[in-house]
Amino acid sequence: MPNILSNKVLVSISHAGIACPPEISPSMLSHHQQTLAEGNIDWYTDHLYNFQDLLGNSQVVFPYSQVYINVNRHPDTLDESVPLSLDGLPVYETGLEPSLKQRQLMIKRHLEFHRTIANHEKTFILDGHSTVTGHQDAAGIQALDDIILSDWQKSVLDPPDGIHTAPPGYLETYAEELERRLIGFNLRITKNTTYSSTYGHIMATHGWNGKSEKESRVPLLLQETNEALYVKNGIPDVRLIEELRRIFSEAIATMLEKLQ
Repeated sequence: MPNILSNKVLVSISHAGIACPPEISPSMLSHHQQTLAEGNIDWYTDHLYNFQDLLGNSQVVFPYSQVYINVNRHPDTLDESVPLSLDGLPVYETGLEPSLKQRQLMIKRHLEFHRTIANHEKTFILDGHSTVTGHQDAAGIQALDDIILSDWQKSVLDPPDGIHTAPPGYLETYAEELERRLIGFNLRITKNTTYSSTYGHIMATHGWNGKSEKESRVPLLLQETNEALYVKNGIPDVRLIEELRRIFSEAIATMLEKLQ
């Protein structure tokens, strides 16, 4: 399947990491770590969207948990990029929160991740995430779908009309190719629904609605896949992950052949 188009794909995985950054001592962490991890890590997305053996593409995975560093938030919003609390729970023990200097060191890791994306040779980015049924976006809209695709976002940090991260045709063609290959799964695939009101720094920084590269920006689609499709009783279903990643990679390759 690899061709001159698909091997220029870059897959960005920002929320699969489980590591704690070295700036933070484990003794500083609150006793809520398991709960925070369960609710905030995009479990196994580094495997689900790993197409390197199928497309010959590049993949960038942020190794640290978004509980500590969220690279999909604007680095200037320190409380979102390096949070002290999440979901109403403290990340750190009271009085042991990281200093401003420690948080600024963690922001450097955030910026390096984005430099890596910007410096990669690429013609298309898939921004890969997972969701869970009932999770709410910034507008309070619940995720009720199996696969959510986006090429547009409109948050408080975006321009009044929002931003488009791919030219017309990319989102529609990719969705059609997925629907055709997933017809036996009886899944609900939606476009620009949940999460469009949530600011994503990857979309805002690296995507645009032109077909060629412009100042390191290329067409970009965000994909949220419901974990219920490939995680059963908290355990990854290897067979399903393998089947889904092959379907995703085939849909990307076909989309690029049709559009580029």
